[in-house]
Amino acid sequence: MYFKAVNSQKLPEIYRRNGKDCYLDNIRQKMIIITPEETIRQKVIGFLINDLNVPSEMIHVEEHIAEYGADSKLRADIVIRKVVEGMERVLAIVECKAPNVAIDDKGIQQLQNYCRLIDAEYSMITNGSDFRFYYFDEKDFQEMDDFPDYEEMLDGIVYEYTPPAPFKRIPFEQMDEFIRRFNEYRYVVGSSSNFDIEHIGINLYECFMDTKHKMPEGKYQLFTLIKDYGVRNLTYGDANGGHFNGNYRSFLIKYKKNIEFVSLSISSYSTYAKPTDFKTALFIAIDDEKSAHHSLQYTLDKSIVIEDDGTVKFYHDGRMAVGNIGSAKTSDLQALVKKRYPSIIDEDGICLGKLKMDRLWRLDLKRVINVMENMISYALIRDELRKKLKKQRAEETVANGS
Repeated sequence: MYFKAVNSQKLPEIYRRNGKDCYLDNIRQKMIIITPEETIRQKVIGFLINDLNVPSEMIHVEEHIAEYGADSKLRADIVIRKVVEGMERVLAIVECKAPNVAIDDKGIQQLQNYCRLIDAEYSMITNGSDFRFYYFDEKDFQEMDDFPDYEEMLDGIVYEYTPPAPFKRIPFEQMDEFIRRFNEYRYVVGSSSNFDIEHIGINLYECFMDTKHKMPEGKYQLFTLIKDYGVRNLTYGDANGGHFNGNYRSFLIKYKKNIEFVSLSISSYSTYAKPTDFKTALFIAIDDEKSAHHSLQYTLDKSIVIEDDGTVKFYHDGRMAVGNIGSAKTSDLQALVKKRYPSIIDEDGICLGKLKMDRLWRLDLKRVINVMENMISYALIRDELRKKLKKQRAEETVANGS
C-alpha cells in the first residue's frame, strides 16, 4: 500500500546546476542535488501533501532540531507542524533513508530520540520500501500499522499495531526435508554451501532468533553478561568497507570495565573477488561508544570440521583484518589469546568449541553456552588487538610527522 503510494508520486522538475542534476524543491524553494536519499525525500513529501493532506506550508525540510529548543546539532529530514494558540508546534517527524539503507533498530532509535527532543507525537521512517510508524505519548512509543492523515493527527488518532507471529523453530526431525525444499532462508545460508553447512547455519540462526531460550546472565571467565537483549535488526560495517544488515542476537557485555554490545548473526556472504559464490558466514559484531563493526566474519564453509559422529568443531585460522592498516599477524593474535583465554587453543589451532548435530541448539544448553562464551570471548580479544594496532599506527603517524 505505502510502497505504491509513495513511489508513484511525481518528482519535482530537474535542472542542471554546476554540472549536476538538481531537483527544484518546492518546499525549500531552492535547487537540491539529486541523490537516492533526496529522491525518497521528495517522493515522501509528495505523499504527505497528496495522500495525507498535509498543508505544504506545514512541512519543513532538513530542519535543525535546535530550532525547537533542543540542545543538539542534529537535523530532522521532514518536520510537520501544527498551529496551537496561534503558535506553530511540532506534530510529526519523518526520516528518509536511501533505498539501499536498511531500516534497522539504530535508525529507529535515532528517530525516537528526535521525537523526545522536540515533543513530536507522530513519526515515520522509510527507505521507500520499508515503512515504520510510531505514536509518542511523552512517555512511550506505540508502533502503528498505518499513519494517520493530517486531520487525524490533529485529532490524536492512533492506529493499532499487529505484532508479528511468534517465532517458531523447525522441528529437528524435519530439518533435513526443510533444507531440501526451502527458499525463505536463502538470505541466511549461501547457495554455494553444502547440505551439512546449510543444516548448521539454519540451526545456529534459529538458535539466535529463539528468544524463549536465553544465555544465562552473570560472570563468565573473560566477561560479564549483563543482559540478553534478544533479537535486534542491525547494520554493521566490515573490514572491507561494506555493510551488513540483518537480525542479530544481542548481548550487553562488560569486558575490562567497559560496557558494549556483542551481537551474533548468520548470513549468506560473498566476496568482491567471487561475487557469485555465496557461502554461509557467522558474524560477531561489537558496538561500543565509538564504533559499530564486525569483529569476526567466520565463514562456516571453510572453517568448520565435521567428524563422522556428527560433531561440529568450530575452528578459526586466526586471520584478522585491521581497517586500512591491513592484516594483523596471526602470531600476535594467538599470543593474546593464549594470554587472555588459553582454553580455546588446541593442537590444531583456535577451536571455538564443539556441538553435535543431533538436536536443536538452544542458548540455555550447556554445550551451546560454552561455544557462545568462546565466540564472544574470541571476538572481544580480536577487538582488543585491533584497537591496539590502530593506536600504534596513529602514534607512528604522529611520530613521523605525516
